[in-house]
Amino acid sequence: MRILKSLLGKTKPKYELLGNTEPVCPYCSKGLDKMPSRKKRCSHCGNYMYVRTRPSDRKRVVVTEQDAVKIDEQWMKERSTYDAYLADKREFETQKAVLMKKWGREPSDSDVYWAIYNKQLLEHAKRGDWGLYRNTRFSMAELLRREKRNRPALETYLEVSYLDANGPRNMGGVFDPEITRKYPPFSPDKAFQAPAIVHHIQQLSESLGMSESELKAVFMEVAERTRKNIKLPVSPEQAWNDLLKELHK
Repeated sequence: MRILKSLLGKTKPKYELLGNTEPVCPYCSKGLDKMPSRKKRCSHCGNYMYVRTRPSDRKRVVVTEQDAVKIDEQWMKERSTYDAYLADKREFETQKAVLMKKWGREPSDSDVYWAIYNKQLLEHAKRGDWGLYRNTRFSMAELLRREKRNRPALETYLEVSYLDANGPRNMGGVFDPEITRKYPPFSPDKAFQAPAIVHHIQQLSESLGMSESELKAVFMEVAERTRKNIKLPVSPEQAWNDLLKELHK
């Protein structure tokens, strides 16, 4: 009954109404020729204006960079991801402070994310959460690709492909032999090659001018190293054949 009352008593959160619904610069208040459809520099003051949809009334508005962040946060709260967002933000600021103290200079956002990802890898490996480990390696590959570091990005996507070929699972820190025999950390029968990863491997190998034999050589090197570190059940050769089928589709 208490839970029911709690649910019935919930009201939709109220958000601050930010931005201009009319074509007016949010910085200098000068009129614009028309409502911008995306990020654009104001011809009067030179500041970048941003376009967002407010969650409170679903209206498109032109906003400052600061208010764009606020509206993004409103949407996160609307979609019940705000707590996770705040946790990630705290982790980012904490790690940034650690690196600043260690290096004596302000690290780039990429440096901070990379440190966070490496920390996550250690935690996931310690708990046997290989599905989460795989997801973190995927995030690292995405970061490398966005930075146009094509060769390391390709190698990391290939590692993710090899992990997927082994069907990684999350053990949640459970290492009881009786349980792991029934629910092993890797289940090749659950293997799946994600289309997005196959696509990135194709795109990156082409951009690097790699032949199929050269791509295989890189895959085998990455897979052998990964298998040695994690003791995976599927052989690199078998995993390559599985990936090759997807690449030829």
